[in-house]
Parts: sequence; structure tokens; C-alpha cells
Amino acid sequence: MRGPYRYPYIPRHTHMSAGELKIWERFCLKYPTRFTKVFFDWEVGSPRPNIEDLSAMHERNRQYLGKYKIDVVCEGPHEWAVIEVKKEATTKALGEIWLYDDRFRAEERPGKMVKNIVLTDYEMPNIRALLESENVELVVV
Repeated sequence: MRGPYRYPYIPRHTHMSAGELKIWERFCLKYPTRFTKVFFDWEVGSPRPNIEDLSAMHERNRQYLGKYKIDVVCEGPHEWAVIEVKKEATTKALGEIWLYDDRFRAEERPGKMVKNIVLTDYEMPNIRALLESENVELVVV
């Protein structure tokens, strides 16, 4: 995990693609006061089981690389936001946000409301209705 940083923050390096980082930058410019803190590459879940003996270094790498990475997690005064950033977001974004939300709540026990957001550059047909039916906010920037 990288952070916390003061929101808005544009990182130079994350696991997000250059296109996804541009979407994040536009979101920050459009909503400069929406949150107070931001984290990137928030690790959740567990890696696959391993039956091999690994050196300590390789085991640390396996643990890090084998976990899911939430693109962005933001904190505000009254809520957390789990954010999936996708170019031309499709149904894949919903599957990912479901998993991230479930693991974030279970592992972090946040103590505040958790909001799920799919952040994208282009609204694909039918996606808004699907996301909203699952209480996921779609933000297009």
C-alpha cells in the first residue's frame, strides 16, 4: 500500500496504467475537496496457497504479488471510498469492486460507511444502471 497522502494526490507510480492515472488526475481536478486522505494499491485478500519452500524474500514477494490491489482507497470525515479506475469500464469493474468491498470491510473493519465507486473515462451502455442497482457510484471524467 502507498499512503496515506493528502487528497488530492497524483502518484507517479502505482499498478494503474498511464491511462488510468490520467482518469484519476481528472477526478482530482474535478473534485478537489471530496476526500481528505488517499491510498494507492491497497492490498486485500490472500495469495494462492504455496507448497514450495521459499526464501524469506521470495515469500514476502509472493505475499505482496499474490494479493489483490485496490486501485484507490480514500477517506473522508464520514466515509471510506473503495475506488476502481477503469478505461471504458465494463462489467469486470463490478466484479472487482464487489471483491474489494468485501475484503476491505472484513479485513479493515473501517468503522465508517464504505462507498464503492467505479471511476472511468467513458460510459459504456447499460453499466450505470447495473452499478447503481448494486449501490456502486459511476463517475465519468
